[in-house]
Amino acid sequence: MVDINSIHGDKIEFLKSNIAAYEKRIEKIKREKLKAQKILGPNIIDDVYDMRIKTIEDGKQRFENLLKELMENQAM
Repeated sequence: MVDINSIHGDKIEFLKSNIAAYEKRIEKIKREKLKAQKILGPNIIDDVYDMRIKTIEDGKQRFENLLKELMENQAM
């Protein structure tokens, strides 16, 4: 028989690792943005980088919501 807690534990770890990956990706893009600003000047490409960061933050938020929902269901 399959252990339900084991499956939830695997899902929780999967979601946490994805959230951490999104955070790393956001930090990397922020560093790229600073480098680009030094080369091209401020405000020239801010919108492009801000849009990329927003998209990744939205993905991170979806994983955080899934994690929250899973934790609530597991508590029941």
